[in-house]
Amino acid sequence: MTKYSFGLLLCVFVCTFTVGCGPGGPPSGKVTGSVTYNDKPLMTGTVILVPEQEGLGYAQGTIQPDGTYQAETKEYGQNIPVGSYRVMISAVEDRGPEHPARPLIPFHYSSEAQSGLQANVQEGDNTIDFHLTK
Repeated sequence: MTKYSFGLLLCVFVCTFTVGCGPGGPPSGKVTGSVTYNDKPLMTGTVILVPEQEGLGYAQGTIQPDGTYQAETKEYGQNIPVGSYRVMISAVEDRGPEHPARPLIPFHYSSEAQSGLQANVQEGDNTIDFHLTK
């Protein structure tokens, strides 16, 4: 193998294994926080962040029993694209197949148009808490 062939082979190898290894995607941050309802942790539910900028997917997080959540996107995992988001929160109590689910918070919080909740995601770690009331 000549010096030229070895150099070319090395270049192809390096290029093959470094393409796609960068951070990729738009500038982003991680979003965590907590949700309370009437000053008590909401113990179940979902937080959904709907981007105001077209072309970005939504982010969502499952509310844990201690009221905390961590948002993720389908496209970028825990990296949430930087920008402004409208927020919806839904929480229901599943009472079995014979009874309808019972909402745990007022219905308007589950509508992006009516909730009045906003989130502004910046690069780095973002703690975004939501304090819901009746």
